[in-house]
Amino acid sequence: MPNVTLTYDIQRISLFDSFEASRRACDQLALGVAALFGPSHSSSVSAVQSICNALQVPHVQTRWKHPQADGRDLFSVNLHPDQAAISRAVLDLVLHYDWRSVTVVYEDSTVREEGAAHGSRQD
Repeated sequence: MPNVTLTYDIQRISLFDSFEASRRACDQLALGVAALFGPSHSSSVSAVQSICNALQVPHVQTRWKHPQADGRDLFSVNLHPDQAAISRAVLDLVLHYDWRSVTVVYEDSTVREEGAAHGSRQD
């Protein structure tokens, strides 16, 4: 894309404020943005997704869980790997290295809690 400059504008909003997320999305769209990224919290993502669908603007998500409740989210794409694919990758590592136990440390971005999943291999 010669002679094209891509820019970004990061907007920070309260985690649970879907109204503010909607307002900021509308403000950005009024400026003529080509696509919207986020938000990452489930309480706001539906509102922004709805706006993007109505205005036919690409909506890019990177959150862990993306509900596919209906086929109306034609303008949304989620770049986060599928949960089943991540699980298969971890299992492949365990089997490849013949680990007897594994601990997975994770953060659930929707509630900001950290946790650990422990497992032992039984032969």
